[in-house]
Amino acid sequence: MTSKSDEIHDSIIFSDEFFGTNQGTVTTGYFANWIGLGNSPTRRQFQQASRTPFTEQDIQSILSSPAAARLLAFSAQRNTCPNNGALLNNLELYHGMPHVFIGGDMFNPRGH
Repeated sequence: MTSKSDEIHDSIIFSDEFFGTNQGTVTTGYFANWIGLGNSPTRRQFQQASRTPFTEQDIQSILSSPAAARLLAFSAQRNTCPNNGALLNNLELYHGMPHVFIGGDMFNPRGH
């Protein structure tokens, strides 16, 4: 899949055949006119914040982690998490970047 922000707009993933519209209310694709939480249609706003989808460097960092346990940590530090020091390689933080990049309803999933 494309990972550069200037290519993602043209990606087949966000085409009418798959996930649909990449700006504003989703009106095409599998999620066309989907009513989500808050009783409003699903919307996207690419690059609402300065994040990117997964990059090759992100994937290599995840794959080169010396132990799976280092990838498994809360996305925000908590005293009950034994891996608080592993936040830079935290899989949950990597996972959040594409959500923020896609924006709209995915920018803040708890906003509804």
